[in-house]
Amino acid sequence: MIALIIGISSQDGIYLSRYLRDLGYVVYGTTRQPLTSTDQKHSPHINVCTLDPQNTDDVNHLIRTVKPD
Repeated sequence: MIALIIGISSQDGIYLSRYLRDLGYVVYGTTRQPLTSTDQKHSPHINVCTLDPQNTDDVNHLIRTVKPD
């Protein structure tokens, strides 16, 4: 199972990503700004990419690439 979370660096996104990961999901998430090394340490096993959610071409490309359930 694959999950895609837009805005994974928010408080809700962090909790949701951990919850889904614990359920066995492969988790992909997006942030507007690249994560710092500290953020990356708190998000192991989560695939994070930078994305502007207003750029519909990039959003569509990400959905086609990740193919979330």
